[in-house]
Amino acid sequence: MADKPQRLRVLSIDGGGMRGLYSAVYLSTLTRHYATNRIVEYLDVGKGFDLIVGTSTGAILACMLAKGIPLSRIAKLYQDWGRKIFPRRLPQGIGKELVWQLWKRPKY
Repeated sequence: MADKPQRLRVLSIDGGGMRGLYSAVYLSTLTRHYATNRIVEYLDVGKGFDLIVGTSTGAILACMLAKGIPLSRIAKLYQDWGRKIFPRRLPQGIGKELVWQLWKRPKY
């Protein structure tokens, strides 16, 4: 009789530059809620998953979570340094700014 396959708990975080703040705040709010329900001070998201992965800024978040850095500290990092790290704003709709950014983006 074959053993049951092991289930892995995976957290996947998307990219998007400064949008990493959304992911950090969302996860922070979620963990605060569950910590309150469990009557504990803090939940370490990194310990709650077998694998944490991400793309671009999501990978940065994944590394910090795997290291055990609190989400409130991660969110503060984006709030304090996000504009300097990710200076280019997203275009607001279709227009010359979008065309310019698409034209100037690196070609791989």
